Amino acid sequence: MSNVIVAVFARALVSGQVKTRIAADTGNVCALEIYRQLLHGTLMQLQASGLEGAIAGTSVKCPELGRLATALDIPLLPQGEGDLGERMESVFRLLHRSHQRVIIIGSDCPAMDSDHLKALALQLERSDTVVTPAEDGGYVAIGSGAPALWRKKVFEGVQWSTAETLRQTVSRLHALGVNVTMMDTLWDVDTFEDAQRAGQLGMLDLAFMQ
Repeated sequence: MSNVIVAVFARALVSGQVKTRIAADTGNVCALEIYRQLLHGTLMQLQASGLEGAIAGTSVKCPELGRLATALDIPLLPQGEGDLGERMESVFRLLHRSHQRVIIIGSDCPAMDSDHLKALALQLERSDTVVTPAEDGGYVAIGSGAPALWRKKVFEGVQWSTAETLRQTVSRLHALGVNVTMMDTLWDVDTFEDAQRAGQLGMLDLAFMQ
């Protein structure tokens, strides 16, 4: 069994289907370009980390996701069906067949750099699970070093995209007797204000909007 793999959860790059909260302010074309930059940046940090990686896509038929996977020589895997929790459970089960440690990260956290990814992998040598909280009450990464855990419905009852998501997830893991280690809190890009923050920090190039 291989050691560790990082799966980047990615949406198919289709106008009108990504970053809809940003699109409400900028339009679908701009929102798609912002998401494209976020995804590319995430994949570049994964490559820089030296860790084995994969893209877990909402559609394995998305041409752009396929091209990215080919360019980076990493697999493009299906997320499966259901809500976010059900899809993460599916990917954990799939990747734990061949890897002792599995990390799932989002594709819209420009603060997630290669050093943080390596720290996640290292922490999983000592913890059942690791979680990187997000400033909005969710989280941007979750790692598992416990393959047997995913025979259960780990995320049952978790409300996604709310200020309670992290608390409910950790509570659920504790109820299952799982040791959880919290990493430093990061931030992701959900709104146009978040995108502007990333632009001011040089993490996004918003010049195309001018």
